Amino acid sequence: MAKKLIVLLTVLALCLGLTAALAEEFDPTGIFDWYEENPGVWMTVNNDHWDSSPESAPTDDEIEQMLNFALKSQTGIHWTETFFLVVRDVEAQQGIIGQTFGTLEGSANEGTVTILIMADNILPQEQHATPYDDETYFQQPVMASFNAGMTCGMLNVAATALGYSTHYFAYPDGELINGTEHDLSYFLEGNDYTRVWGITGSYEDASEAVELPVEGNVTLVAAVVMGHPNPDEDIYTTSTMHARPDNYAFWGE
Repeated sequence: MAKKLIVLLTVLALCLGLTAALAEEFDPTGIFDWYEENPGVWMTVNNDHWDSSPESAPTDDEIEQMLNFALKSQTGIHWTETFFLVVRDVEAQQGIIGQTFGTLEGSANEGTVTILIMADNILPQEQHATPYDDETYFQQPVMASFNAGMTCGMLNVAATALGYSTHYFAYPDGELINGTEHDLSYFLEGNDYTRVWGITGSYEDASEAVELPVEGNVTLVAAVVMGHPNPDEDIYTTSTMHARPDNYAFWGE
C-alpha cells in the first residue's frame, strides 16, 4: 500500500508540475530584444574565423530540428520547391564554398556543417529531367526563388535559436560544383534523392502527395555554412558587423 501511495503521489506531483508549466505563457516577442542584444550570434561569420573543434558542430538531431522548422515556412501556394542537402565531410564542404572569400581551409572545417540549398521549378521545362504538366506545376522561377529564400530565413532563425551562426553563399565557387556552373552531379548523381510537392498533400495526410526526383530537376540557389565563431576572438573579428539599416517606410504618412 505504501508503495502504491508513493507512486500515486509521484504521478500527482508530475501532473501538477506539468499543469504549472503549461500555465506559463510563452512569449515569442522576446526574440526581438535577444537579437538586438546578441548581434555576434546572428551576424554572418567571416571566413577563417570558425570554431574548428568537432564537438562544436551541430548534431544531426539539431540539424533535423532546424530543417523541419525551416520547411514550415509559409511559401507561395506551398509549392515546397526547396530541397536541403547536409554535407559534413570537410573536403566536400570546402569543395562547395571555394576560396573567393577567404582561404579554402577557412571556408569550412571539422566544426562546421555546410547545407546545399536547392530549388525546383527554376529550370526551363526543356532542361528538366522530369517534364511537368504546366497546368498543374506551372513554371514560376521567381516564386521558386522567393520560396527558397523564405525557408532560408526560417532556417537562420532556427540556427540562432540553437546558438549557431551562419554564412550564406549565393555564389559558392568550389571545385566540386565546377565554380559558377553550379554543377550538382557530384552530390546528387546515383543517390536517388526525392522531394515532395507540399501542395498535393494535406498536413494531416501526405499519402496522396506527389514525389519527384531531385537530380536533374533542381538548381543550386545557395549554400550555408553553419557552426560557432572562434571562441578565442571577439565578435568584431569573427562577425561581419555590417550595418543593418531600417530600409522601410509607411506609405501615406
